[in-house]
Amino acid sequence: KPVCKEIPIEEIDEVIKILQQDTLVCADGSYPSKEWIMNFFNNERGYALGYYERKTLLGVLIAEELLSDGVMLWYIAFLPDNKGKGYGSILLEYFYKVAKKRGKTWIFLNATPDSIGFYSKKGFITSKHSKVFEHLKEIL
Repeated sequence: KPVCKEIPIEEIDEVIKILQQDTLVCADGSYPSKEWIMNFFNNERGYALGYYERKTLLGVLIAEELLSDGVMLWYIAFLPDNKGKGYGSILLEYFYKVAKKRGKTWIFLNATPDSIGFYSKKGFITSKHSKVFEHLKEIL
């Protein structure tokens, strides 16, 4: 039976493996770093949730609470063999419950063109006015 739960920090390498996919490349061509992902484990505002089958981590959800009553959803990711099976929907529903328990009332995310349909089916609204492009600037 599948289980959704918080991911223990000891499984960080499995999380990184799942997040290092072509669909999750950052603006600069890199993947989410281990150091950055660790912030979601070591922070009371972070969410590092997993979808497990037979104690094996198959998918991850990474999010963080905003300074309001909202949450920024950074990633829902599964390895290619585990996509299209409904696991993402189950993990997202679990995330709703956890966020509601923490007093959150809305979720913000950026979606890839391939994932817009998934989020639309889940009730997320795509702005017809927003023309969002990803920007990155290092401030060294």
